[in-house]
Amino acid sequence: MLNAMVIDIDVKTTENAGMIFPDVMDRVTSAGLPTPSLIVKTPSGGFHVYWYLKEPRRAFPKVVDHYKRVQRMIAEDMNADVQAIGAERWFRLPTEENTIFRSGERVSFDDLCDWLTEQQENQSKKGNVALGSTDLLSHPAILKLLEGVEEGQRDNTCYTLALAYKAAGYEEDQALSSLYSWNEKNSPSLRQIEVKRKVKSAFKPGSPLGPSSYWIETLSGIVFKYQVWEGAKPREERTYSHLDEWKEDILAVLRENGGCICAAQREIVKLVQSSVNSNIILSYTTFKRAIQELIKEKRIVKLVEGRGRAAKTTLQIKKGKILPLIHKKTFFNGSNSYTFIDRVVGWSLLLFTVSEISKSKECFICGYFESG
Repeated sequence: MLNAMVIDIDVKTTENAGMIFPDVMDRVTSAGLPTPSLIVKTPSGGFHVYWYLKEPRRAFPKVVDHYKRVQRMIAEDMNADVQAIGAERWFRLPTEENTIFRSGERVSFDDLCDWLTEQQENQSKKGNVALGSTDLLSHPAILKLLEGVEEGQRDNTCYTLALAYKAAGYEEDQALSSLYSWNEKNSPSLRQIEVKRKVKSAFKPGSPLGPSSYWIETLSGIVFKYQVWEGAKPREERTYSHLDEWKEDILAVLRENGGCICAAQREIVKLVQSSVNSNIILSYTTFKRAIQELIKEKRIVKLVEGRGRAAKTTLQIKKGKILPLIHKKTFFNGSNSYTFIDRVVGWSLLLFTVSEISKSKECFICGYFESG
């Protein structure tokens, strides 16, 4: 079972020299990550940062692979050790003496997956080197590594260069041939079987799409920024949707219901969820983020009445005119699982259905009317 997400921050690196606890929290905030559940100080002065999961996840192979992808992205964003990746790794036992921060925060694994998706989307908008681009191999940092390295750097450099060749569009046998030639420049050279193992590891299914920026900078001493990404798969083949797709789904559901929906937010989430492929997961956090963006874009209006579980949220498309509440003759259309109930001061109990709103195109709760 997967119970927590954890990364290891090593303060012996140049980027992390002199790092203290407030710096860790600053990096968490800058990365857009939730508040950690636990932070442990290591004997070397480093930090182990934990996010406890709200619900444990079974360690099926596909889940573990996605866990590693999330963990690697968090490590890269926070300049943590990208080699300390994997659900099977051991970390220092927390004690009262080495625990420097503890909170009651728990994070959903789905929320972490949503965070990963957003990070990948942001990277794809930066215009950095994409898969199949040979520009990567002409970067000064890569060229320096290709000149050969000394003992102690050969293994990491070989694997890093194998990933660079892979990202540049080379086939496995082409990368192997190139690295055999590179190995002759090393002092001393690796055994050919070791080079072959590194290349095979870099090209196996599930391996990173490209080299780690952290390791290229560490090995070469030259600043290096690089992201690689795959072309987006068709939505029906993915487990997670992009934020823009969820925004359009929310608008589509609103249009289907006359431009206005009034219900508990989690009920609206279920309604949007049911409108897409059943394999697609809409988390509550992603829903709220999508709503916030739609409001900023002035595409919808949001009203909340009540508090806690009794709260009702009204979402309406910002189109036409917002009319004041008009008293209509009370009618009863029969209750069902989609019936919304609201008591209006001075009225008797009013029951109406989503389908009725769609027909009349007028929401008696928010006074919305779609003109035209």
